[in-house]
Amino acid sequence: MSEPYVKRLWGANTEVVSNPVNCGDADISSSHSGHLTFAKVTASGDVRLAVDHSATLILDELECKSLTVDVSYASTLRIGKLTCKGQVTVNVSYSSLFVVDGGNVDSTTGIVNYSSTGNFYAKIAKNDGVVAQNSSTWLT
Repeated sequence: MSEPYVKRLWGANTEVVSNPVNCGDADISSSHSGHLTFAKVTASGDVRLAVDHSATLILDELECKSLTVDVSYASTLRIGKLTCKGQVTVNVSYSSLFVVDGGNVDSTTGIVNYSSTGNFYAKIAKNDGVVAQNSSTWLT
């Protein structure tokens, strides 16, 4: 089994990870105006992405077993191509943006809440269980 990968960026810093990341589980976060970009992350296990307090996280390509996304407080998460064999769990809130440009996933669940937007253009094989509440939008 591959080693887990953990990356945290905090504060008004910018970092670009241009080399591909191959790992087991991954825990990646950008917080407090951080701007973190990855070319490609391939995880054989579960991935957790957290973005908060006016931060940005961009992944050009992400492959994983399952994905949990937490985006909050005027933050942005953008994934170019998402391939997920399992479930994608979404929690987007407080004027935040979550965008997936393409790819394939098994199913989605979660909430987009409090004036937030989710644009999810990956193909969902089974069930789309994400709900939008309180002046929010979820587009597939």
